[in-house]
Amino acid sequence: ERGVGLTASCGTAGCAVKVAAVRRELLVADKFHTITLHNPPTQQTLMVKWDKTRDQVLLHGPVMHEFEGELSL
Repeated sequence: ERGVGLTASCGTAGCAVKVAAVRRELLVADKFHTITLHNPPTQQTLMVKWDKTRDQVLLHGPVMHEFEGELSL
């Protein structure tokens, strides 16, 4: 994806960046460690919640169909 401009988001990367930013105190989350991510290319909003007691990250947001095709072997 390098060099092609803005692309659709990667939810896994968004979750990882959120946890890293909170751990480094670069980002302040609410008491439930929930933040909102805005993705300009898709105009979508995602909610990321980090349950520190279980060390579990949850991603909530809409799902979009990206591609449909056939592969002939």
